[in-house]
Amino acid sequence: MVPLMPGPHWSKQDFKDEFEERAAIMEFDGGMTRAEAEAAARERITPLYKKAMAEARRIAREEACKARGDV
Repeated sequence: MVPLMPGPHWSKQDFKDEFEERAAIMEFDGGMTRAEAEAAARERITPLYKKAMAEARRIAREEACKARGDV
């Protein structure tokens, strides 16, 4: 089960699944074409993905510093 809030704990597959689900909802419930739905889903998911990956990199840097004793 994917956690509700996207973040550094989400995998690439979690984001792909979220993208597919959003696109499907917009296509079938929103009356968009598949191409329109995918474009809209991409607009919504991409910023969340970038933010989550930046946070994951920050956490990894902090953990590396702690492991080296820099903190």
